[in-house]
Amino acid sequence: RTYRGRCINRERERERETERHRETERDREIYILYTSPCLHNTTTGRLELLHIQQLCEADMYRWKQNKHEVQVVDMLLWIRDRYDALQRLGSHKDMRDHLKNHIDTLLEVVPTDLQKTLKPAFSLN
Repeated sequence: RTYRGRCINRERERERETERHRETERDREIYILYTSPCLHNTTTGRLELLHIQQLCEADMYRWKQNKHEVQVVDMLLWIRDRYDALQRLGSHKDMRDHLKNHIDTLLEVVPTDLQKTLKPAFSLN
């Protein structure tokens, strides 16, 4: 009876050790997944692309109504940043064209003196 009890205890100890080993391996795999620059860049790129798609579908004519100059300039800067991000992600010429149109639409709202200052900074190729 004592011998059998020792065997059972050894089996349980082996099972616990195997489970600890599995958890360690799982933790290592999770760490690799979260720290992998390739996966992170892909996920971030996809998320940025989704945000840009939503921005392209936005109605800037309606948005610009009753907005202060500061809000419009802030949106212009944000769209320019998204445009640059889109260039980093690859082609997507149609989305870049949408963003250019949004910039042109918003530049119409700001006063003429500010337009002269902003247009050179927002001339997109």
